Amino acid sequence: MNLLPRMLILALLPCTALAVTPLSKEDWLKTRAERSDFVETDSAVASFALLEQLAARSPDLRLQTFGLTPEGREMKWLLAATGADEAEPGTLDDTTRLLLIAGIHAGEIEGKDAGIMLLRDLTENEGFRWPYPGVSLAFVPMFNLDGHERRSPFNRINQNGPANMGWRGTAQRYNLNRDFLKADTPEMRALLGLWNQFEPHLVYDSHTTDGADYQYDLTWHLEQFDLLDAGLRTWQRGFFFDTVFPAVTRRDHLLTSYPEPIDHSDLRKGVSYFVSTAKYSTGYAAARNRPVLLIETHMLKDYRTRVRATRDLLDESLKALQRDGLPLRDAVAAADRRAASLAGQDVVLLTRSNGKSENLTFKDSPIRPGKASSRVRPMPNMIRTHPRHSICRSSSIRNLR
Repeated sequence: MNLLPRMLILALLPCTALAVTPLSKEDWLKTRAERSDFVETDSAVASFALLEQLAARSPDLRLQTFGLTPEGREMKWLLAATGADEAEPGTLDDTTRLLLIAGIHAGEIEGKDAGIMLLRDLTENEGFRWPYPGVSLAFVPMFNLDGHERRSPFNRINQNGPANMGWRGTAQRYNLNRDFLKADTPEMRALLGLWNQFEPHLVYDSHTTDGADYQYDLTWHLEQFDLLDAGLRTWQRGFFFDTVFPAVTRRDHLLTSYPEPIDHSDLRKGVSYFVSTAKYSTGYAAARNRPVLLIETHMLKDYRTRVRATRDLLDESLKALQRDGLPLRDAVAAADRRAASLAGQDVVLLTRSNGKSENLTFKDSPIRPGKASSRVRPMPNMIRTHPRHSICRSSSIRNLR
């Protein structure tokens, strides 16, 4: 038997597997999500390389390192601002500053792809300039960087893409969105250092939901009670409810507030508005007199839909900040002055429901709750029925002083 031909063929196989097709001119600045029809997302190395390419062509984009993960990866953020190449502390004082955090839970990663795509498209002009001279953006594309690289199709098995999702916790098994107040992790200490350096007026935290089924592709949470300064609450009502949310809706998206069911087995019993504690991004930012928008795209929508919803929300937000950023800066300054004079005054520490409610029309999914038998324990089972709009009761909050 002559084994030589087989041996030669086997020896050639590794070389064949390493063959790489170069990207076309049209694709070289596209994300892996776009090139795979939103089936996959880039690795951290590929995402940072793409941001490097964007920064190299634009004088208004600058990629910088702000920390090191426990596994030794460099944490990076991108500054988008007029003259970002030469920006120094203090040079952004006359701009409205937005901090966008993506991938704090690394499997919920559409904020990364949405941010990269939007930055590329916004600077696709003569000179590759940032189009909003009155706004500065600090973009953290993968906050939980070690978790982002622990990718698997089984990390969030109920989520509809991308194919390989990151891990929720860090390499040290911390949940970063429970660490804002304690700052136990090196990642959080690095982010808070960036926060203090950049001094944002507004914060966005991009996530994907974990559970309920409904028709909305994007849900949100804002601190609407006394945890956030009254002047800032007035500003955010006008900015989000009168400007940004209607604009995003006109781009063919369904939005509603993030539903926290009173009974997780039956959404018809109502949802509650909640107040965040300072371990969360929402509670921490509010305690520092900064409005924060929690973005929660719907996990059962496909990845393309979730990325597009996040991108369109960011796009409309930047437009609105360019037009109306000064009132936010004034409101933040006034809130900081009020906070400096709080000595001897009552402050909100705890909240509870006052039992009052109002009707809320909620576009839920074509399911009704039920119970199925289990050898282990009774388990909720979703049974298909006809689509409907539910009228449920939403509880309000009473502040305890």
